Amino acid sequence: RLLSGGSAAAIRGHLLRPDGSELSVRISVATAGPGRAGECVVSVEDVTEYASRIAALEAADLRFRTITEQLSQPVALLQGTEIVYGNPRFVELVGGGEPEKFLGRPVAGLVPESEREQFEAVISKFLASRQLTQTLDAKISRSPGDPLGVKMAFRKIHGVPDAGIL
Repeated sequence: RLLSGGSAAAIRGHLLRPDGSELSVRISVATAGPGRAGECVVSVEDVTEYASRIAALEAADLRFRTITEQLSQPVALLQGTEIVYGNPRFVELVGGGEPEKFLGRPVAGLVPESEREQFEAVISKFLASRQLTQTLDAKISRSPGDPLGVKMAFRKIHGVPDAGIL
């Protein structure tokens, strides 16, 4: 790719150590600069620990989804004020359909427009505070003209900025 006009490329792979263990690496190649045709710089970075952490996060995510998808209570994960996950009960509660239609959607979009500004103010204040939990009575719009009264409980996730569970 570099020889066909590109200026940089990177790949991930594995190297075998003399003791037989694997080392996860990221290999980057970049052109050396103007006036240095045919020359390039190659760097090899050990990403074994990073790869291990990603694998652990993926395993934890799978365990979390397995548990929450069996719950009878609606559960959603938020990043800031956007929905990034909703279990089947949450999806059913907010109108059904494909879970993907709620992903990336502001949680305030579930609240009737007449109450949205107040709801957003409460959530913004909570996210900016040192509080770990916040409960509030709210209405959600399952369909136009059909609001449903609910009690929402928000909980921040320790060590993950702007993330929470609804």
